[in-house]
Amino acid sequence: MRFGGPRNNFRLGPASSYRFIAGGIGITPLLPMIRQAAELEADWRLLYLGRRSSALAYLPELAPHGDRVQVHCSHDAGRQDIAAWLGEMPDDCLVYACGPNPLLDDAEALRDRFSGPRIRTERFTGRAQSQSIDSSPTTSPWRRAAG
Repeated sequence: MRFGGPRNNFRLGPASSYRFIAGGIGITPLLPMIRQAAELEADWRLLYLGRRSSALAYLPELAPHGDRVQVHCSHDAGRQDIAAWLGEMPDDCLVYACGPNPLLDDAEALRDRFSGPRIRTERFTGRAQSQSIDSSPTTSPWRRAAG
């Protein structure tokens, strides 16, 4: 049996500019990307969404970035229009989004608006499947024989 190294399907790709969209704890995988974009002196912006600012993690770490970070709390301001926030972007801009499924569904719905695979999402949970999964017991080489 062979094992490979870790896979990363949500890594920062090369671009001159980035847009990051975080919903709640979805900020966690985006923080290293933001740090890297800042180190590369790339143009970047963050939309950080949550119900209340008191529930948003890492605000002190993001504060030094000033107006590159926009915090939007639905309790105070209603739902954010992601398409309006993205606006016109440079041709090679990459968008990274992580957060709850409704946010990611909204972000993925914008893919047709932009050319190429420019919107990349990371889900903490899988999408609901329309078919049920067969959970009947099977014989596995990992189970010990009884006896």
